[in-house]
Parts: sequence; C-alpha cells; structure tokens
Amino acid sequence: MGRYYRPDSVDEVCERLAAADGDATIIAGGQTLTLHLRQGLKDPDEIIDVSEIDGLAHVTDEGDEIVIGNATTYAELKRDDLVGEELPLLADAMDEIAGPQVRHNGTIGGGLCYADPALDTPPVLMTYDASVTLVGPDGRRTLPVDELYTGYYETALDAA
Repeated sequence: MGRYYRPDSVDEVCERLAAADGDATIIAGGQTLTLHLRQGLKDPDEIIDVSEIDGLAHVTDEGDEIVIGNATTYAELKRDDLVGEELPLLADAMDEIAGPQVRHNGTIGGGLCYADPALDTPPVLMTYDASVTLVGPDGRRTLPVDELYTGYYETALDAA
C-alpha cells in the first residue's frame, strides 16, 4: 500500500492527484477501496483521504436542485429529511445497501466512483436525471450520472 495523505481542501486534493500522475486513489468511507486493496485489485502509490474536508458531507436545497456532497454517507442520506421528502426513492434505496457498517461508513461519492454494477444508487439517481460534478487537476465539469459510467467498473473520472 502506498503513502497516505489527509489534505485539508479540495485544492490540495487536486494538487496531490496531479503530483501522483495517475497513481493515486481517493478514499472517504473506504468500503470498496479497502476490499479492492485486500484483493489486490488496487495498489496505488498514494491514498488521498477526503473524509475530513469541510463541506464534502452535506445535503442542501439549492432551489432548483438538491445537492449531495460526495462524502455524505448512506446512513446520513437515509436520515436526511430533505432526501426523504424530495428524493424518496433514494432514501428507500439506502435500506438496500449492504449492512449497517457499510451504510454508516460508505459514501455516495465513493460508491458512484467505483462503478460497481451491483450498487443500488446509480439507477435511482438516473431515475431522477441526476448529475455529478467532477473536480480534478484539470478543472471541474458536470455530467449526467449515466454518462459517468463508461464500462464495467469504469468511469469518466480520468477525464476530470
């Protein structure tokens, strides 16, 4: 396993990603990444932990859209009144995600980024015509959730 970093900001994450030149991975809850490390499916030079960056775990009403931060856990989504009122299918899907440990530690951003075809949240988010905002060393872009996936366990993240 590679070096572990816990940056204080998204800008610092982007700097670490650029310096790692493609051999870094991001962790928030760590549910899928831990499994992939243990199975030898991933062996990055750097692990960048975003779990403590202020502002990445939230659900907010922006008027014309509900914004969910990537470090928001499945359990937080299930408990959130706004999600329950405005996105009831998403709130219900949270009960279907693994067990309590995964729901309390796993994050919506991590689940989306690992593109696990068995995950319950992408189809629900596609039903809502949801989009994701990707931020990386080359800038920021927003795309529909269904365009995030380019193949089996593959995403459009590298182009961010």
